[in-house]
Amino acid sequence: MVSLFQTDRVKYLISEEKGEYESLAKLYFCIFCLKIRSTDDLQHEIESHFCPQTMDSWTTNDVATSARKNKSSNSWHCPSCSQSLTLGIYNTNTPVPGESEKMMARKTYFQSCGFCRWTSREVGIPDKEFSSMSWSEKLNPNQQRVNSLVEYFKFLSHKEALDKKSLAKLPPHLAVTRQMHHRYSPLKAVHSPSFGRQLKENMSLKEVTIEPAKTISLDEVEKLPEGIFTDEITITKMTGIDQRHGSPTNQPNDTSELAPYSMIAFTKRSLRCKACDHNLIKAEYNPASTKFKIHLIALKFIPEIRMNKPLKSLQAGQRTCVELSIINPTEYLIHISLSECSTEQTPPSVNSFIELSKDEIIIARLDETAEFTQSDDPLDSEIGQDNPEVILHRDGNRIVFLCHVTPNKDMKIGDRVITCLKFTHEHHENSVIVSRPQQQQQQSKSTTPHQLTQTVVMDIGAITTAE
Repeated sequence: MVSLFQTDRVKYLISEEKGEYESLAKLYFCIFCLKIRSTDDLQHEIESHFCPQTMDSWTTNDVATSARKNKSSNSWHCPSCSQSLTLGIYNTNTPVPGESEKMMARKTYFQSCGFCRWTSREVGIPDKEFSSMSWSEKLNPNQQRVNSLVEYFKFLSHKEALDKKSLAKLPPHLAVTRQMHHRYSPLKAVHSPSFGRQLKENMSLKEVTIEPAKTISLDEVEKLPEGIFTDEITITKMTGIDQRHGSPTNQPNDTSELAPYSMIAFTKRSLRCKACDHNLIKAEYNPASTKFKIHLIALKFIPEIRMNKPLKSLQAGQRTCVELSIINPTEYLIHISLSECSTEQTPPSVNSFIELSKDEIIIARLDETAEFTQSDDPLDSEIGQDNPEVILHRDGNRIVFLCHVTPNKDMKIGDRVITCLKFTHEHHENSVIVSRPQQQQQQSKSTTPHQLTQTVVMDIGAITTAE
């Protein structure tokens, strides 16, 4: 299939108001709103933080402390190639304390990279006597100034929140009056009923002050070295952009200044629909688990359309036969009706006309054990005989059908042919993968399925021959 690894060639309509299209592999489906959702339509919530190397997990409050700073304390990145570092062991013979004639075997530990062979000894980092000893990260010379700025902005944020809280229950015109009254009439504001409460809340804030940034004149700026434009440059001793961005607090210029930096903590997120406030994605809390408690991606509910075969030639203004495939991801037999997009619903990027069959297409349900077992499913009898002019091939829950596309006559060689179509399919509320006995019970109790309509934009290919 042509579009199996080229997901951008087939895109689904997300919202008619915004006119946005995205690949089905990047979309989600809300079973409560019965609509396709993109990442912009979902609320992202952080569930947990974990280290990708040691699989240690922390709570959200713990990982944001000043000690961790969203980093792991046991895993380190190589400053040269950004891979994970491992501990290396070096055996040395040292004299026994008090007996200089006798030698004692001793182990020392250092950090080494198994990819680029970088070691902590290259930059003069001392070895550790024990493997359990913690390694320290290179300090930022401006860390004290950064911490004071963070505390100051936290104070301003808290103070602004208290000011908004005191004016939240007032009408807009009275809120402005109250602000002017408190600002320019401090003596009269003492008699206001809310002054005592506001004063008590403001007293709970600890005043934070910072020193203003020091400015220097141009004459005091350190000048460039005299031979900066004439001396030869040793590229092997200079760091690259990735190496400097790996440690943004120090940004070393020379390879001798490289130092390991802590591994950034990864997050497990849950996605919630903004319209109905239901979870669409919720992963397991265990960082080593790849399973999901809730996993409502669009590929499990919406039929997927793909390009079945690449076109050998496309000529402007000439009618061309195109093979498309539809995959039914649900465990129910569904009926699909294809139609062309109207002039009002056609995106401006469409530059061709498509001809589709008016016949209803029936696609069998998803059966993961179909290739291993032989079963007489009563639902398969509803499929009947296929029209060979429309359906070329049927393989389980996948069919291949024909359509005809006619590019515009004014197109040139190399222009991409974009076409658009709509299809209506069924959606069952209890669309989950269950065993066969449970499925038969659910089918007897199932209600009328919902009819959903999807709009698809496809990139057929490039014009090879002009008219």
